[in-house]
Amino acid sequence: MISFISSHGGGNVPPDVVTLSDSFEDIQPHSNNNNIIQSHLKPTKIKAPLVSQITDLHIQQGLIVRDLLFALLGYEGIFIKYAERYDPQSLECRILGPEFKIAKNLDLSLKTVTKKLRKLGRYYSGLTEFIQYYDSARYGKVVQRFCYVVNEFLIHYKSVILELEHEFQYNASFNLTKLDQVLSQEVANKLLHLYEIAVEIHLISEERRKHSHTDEYTHQALSELIPKSNFESSARIETNLYLKKFDCCKGGLVLQLIQQRLRFYKGEAASFAFLTKLLDTVAEDYLVMLNTWLTEGKIDDPFDEFLIREKEVPPTFIDIFDSKSEYYWNELFLIKTDGLLEQFQNYQIQSKILTTGKYLNIFKQCTGISDFSNLHEKLQTISTLSSQDLELKIDEFYKRANKMFMKLLFQGYNLRQLVTNYQTKYFFENSYKIDKFIDGSFSELKRDKFKVSISRLQKQYYDLYNSNEKIHKIGTIPSISDIIQERQSFTISNESLYQVANELMEGKPDFEIQQDQDLETNIRLISNTLHREGSNSPQSTRGDTTAGGGGRRFSPSKQTKDPDDNIAIASVHLSIDLPFPLNLVINRELSYHYEIIFKLLMNLKFISRYNDIIAKEINQSDVWRYPNFEPRILKWILRIRSLHSRVRLFMDELQSYINYDVIESHYAEIRTLLQDTEVELAETELGSDIGQEQEGQLFNNNTVLQGTGNSNSIFENRILDALQRPGTANKRNGRKAHELLSVDNLVLQLREYLNTVITESLLTKYELLYELKRILDFMMQFNHYIVLYKKILIVSDRNLHEVYSEKFPERFKDKVMDPNSIDRRFANLNNSLMEQHGRFSEYLASFLDKIRKYGVSENGGLLALSDRLEQCFPE
Repeated sequence: MISFISSHGGGNVPPDVVTLSDSFEDIQPHSNNNNIIQSHLKPTKIKAPLVSQITDLHIQQGLIVRDLLFALLGYEGIFIKYAERYDPQSLECRILGPEFKIAKNLDLSLKTVTKKLRKLGRYYSGLTEFIQYYDSARYGKVVQRFCYVVNEFLIHYKSVILELEHEFQYNASFNLTKLDQVLSQEVANKLLHLYEIAVEIHLISEERRKHSHTDEYTHQALSELIPKSNFESSARIETNLYLKKFDCCKGGLVLQLIQQRLRFYKGEAASFAFLTKLLDTVAEDYLVMLNTWLTEGKIDDPFDEFLIREKEVPPTFIDIFDSKSEYYWNELFLIKTDGLLEQFQNYQIQSKILTTGKYLNIFKQCTGISDFSNLHEKLQTISTLSSQDLELKIDEFYKRANKMFMKLLFQGYNLRQLVTNYQTKYFFENSYKIDKFIDGSFSELKRDKFKVSISRLQKQYYDLYNSNEKIHKIGTIPSISDIIQERQSFTISNESLYQVANELMEGKPDFEIQQDQDLETNIRLISNTLHREGSNSPQSTRGDTTAGGGGRRFSPSKQTKDPDDNIAIASVHLSIDLPFPLNLVINRELSYHYEIIFKLLMNLKFISRYNDIIAKEINQSDVWRYPNFEPRILKWILRIRSLHSRVRLFMDELQSYINYDVIESHYAEIRTLLQDTEVELAETELGSDIGQEQEGQLFNNNTVLQGTGNSNSIFENRILDALQRPGTANKRNGRKAHELLSVDNLVLQLREYLNTVITESLLTKYELLYELKRILDFMMQFNHYIVLYKKILIVSDRNLHEVYSEKFPERFKDKVMDPNSIDRRFANLNNSLMEQHGRFSEYLASFLDKIRKYGVSENGGLLALSDRLEQCFPE
């Protein structure tokens, strides 16, 4: 106990004052001073005088100063006592601290200062109780660090009070004014800040404890804690958001409280300096967690108070939530919206922080490296949350993680070769095998998909692509080509090209998994998606599906509405189940786009091959070249050849446009990107050095701009932008090194490439897709009609009919060959030709009109196709 508690109150107070009997309250004396009640063996209650009875202002001042010294440590005195509403049994009352009431009739010159100083005792008592209650592991490291700061300050505070007591006892000139001056200079401002922060922590904790089980309170976090300007952007990013609130005030919430005060007192130098130091001290453990995550990918957060949270997968869902799937890694780590510091409100910063640790974890899992000490890196971690180089450091660690992951992908898994193989497999850069497959399975592909033998088609496809399959010996490492070959799955799917394209336009592709924070909901969605895709997976499609050999046929879940979609070629499907971590780059979205374009190119190749077969038929078969037809039939044959030639010309131009103007021209950029990335990775080491030179020394005098934690400054943002655009950055083909070594940039470039191909291939607009489908369906039907025309031509000439009647009596023997029948047959032929000619002209004109319209207004790439077709069909 401080010494003045056992003293008589100092030389300023006459020792006989406390013996006056007509007091205003009973008191228990605090000492056995020789001048006070020396004759009593036991302490006795005595009456304190009424203030109105003490006419000497100096005596009043001495008494009130003595009581204030008691009150400053939370004790009652004679003239300063607890208010009646103070309940020491109530936690809230104890943490808020006791309110002190002052004796009536105290001189106004003393009362004003006394009312001001009595609050300090309340703050001291409240902070003392706060430490006793909240200095617990339950409230996390940040609150414990705050309690440590408060405790250190209270030690200093008590030392100040001891010095003041000494002055009160031995300095005759000491008075209330000097007491006020010393307290104001030494402790008052800091004590107030600490007290108000502590009270806020307590009030938030109590409020959350009351509402910890209400769903409404839990799910309001996103709208409350993320600014509206960032809300929509945050919803679009790939980072997951953990929306549940803490059950008490801890972690980032505590730092938020300090940040808010820091921003409010930005113009007050003393408060700003104290709060800045307080924030840095309290955030030390939080900053250690952040640096550990950014450098090692580890979450050292035993009390669940850090910015990042790792989602726990229940054991019952492990089989569904595969740890090597893209779904797992997309949802494994979450950004906590509750307690999100101002520095991390920007969704791009959130994404970089989340992605940095995720890439490091993936790198560790793939390489088996548990730590990065062997890389001998020189890493200067983030030193304070209020420094201006915070975002720069995060960006540097983000680049470091990207480089490590990119080296893993390119040098460990040969990603460049993977993309090249995809270009060959899906886009037929080398089309020899796919052409051979179409030739060999043409009759099957032309059949109704509900009647076709899928196993026969699969066998023909796999035999072609697995003809050079290697037998892997134990210890050998398969190439990326071998992996693709073994993991590819060819089948006939439920949906045709046009149904899939419509789904894409409606925004409902199979790769879309809703970003719901409920783990079980996500797992159910993933389970349902996998169940829907079960017929397309390697395990289900490589089984026995032979129609005629006792196996099962294709069993659709629902019949398609358009019978033209039921042809097998319209529903061909090729998927590749890539291994981890390649499936994180060529993810489900990109694979889905590859598969759509594959469907389109297969349809075009099939129709083109059909055109070639029919062209050979009408130009080389005996019937079509029969010289003794009537002139009208010869003229009709010439016209049918002319129309078919136009159809072939259209298909040739369409294929040339998609293969060269769209795919090859845009793939050239991807090819260059992959080459440049490989060269850049070969020239860089795996580890990185992040040191002082990265910290943003913004001025020539080597002074560093210290941040305030306020990310809204336009000047600070512009300075950051300038720092992030160094003029000496290495470039390859216009790209900076950090762009080449970015996984996100690589995925973005691939996504843009595939989106461009799909868009310029007429698959992203309903009107264009409709026009494309009409003209392709016409070509299929027209070729089919030409096959039927052959029989009609035979029965349109008597001599030809006799020859074929002998060869195929069951088909032609009973046909009537009188002139009227022949005239009627020719009329039907002529009418059919006129109808086909009219339909093609109509579809071609409508097709040209639509692509010209969209080419001018939205997609300039379509103008190349429009120009070509207009040159081929000028009428």
